[in-house]
Amino acid sequence: MPKLLFCSIAFVAGIGLVGCGKSNAPEPTSTVTGKVTLSGGVPLPGGTINFRSVKHAHMLGTGEIQADGTYEAKNVPQGECKVFVDNSALKQKAAGGYTAPDAKPAPAGTKYVAISPKYTTEAGTDLTTTITGSTAKYDVELK
Repeated sequence: MPKLLFCSIAFVAGIGLVGCGKSNAPEPTSTVTGKVTLSGGVPLPGGTINFRSVKHAHMLGTGEIQADGTYEAKNVPQGECKVFVDNSALKQKAAGGYTAPDAKPAPAGTKYVAISPKYTTEAGTDLTTTITGSTAKYDVELK
């Protein structure tokens, strides 16, 4: 009987400890607004801007770049982020390439403009920023 009692107490104590430790609370995110421009301040007329968390690689916030270069990215992870821009989908559409049936149309007035490949991938980009607070502003100039 004492052995059964000891095992029962150890089991209940172990279950109590399971709740201790790392919190399951979601990581904080922000809404980031800004403008993407080319060298000389000319707006990038379309594409997607991406913010990937350096600390939590699974966290990515994105926003559509409008014809005037402005964007609003939601669910951007707070903390240090790598920033990259992709407008390749606009090139495919302009060239009459394949567009997935469920793909939403590009915002009005957007068009493909060639940008340096270094800005188009997470691995190649040298753009970083630190996001704090529930809202933030981040302007980007692609040189």
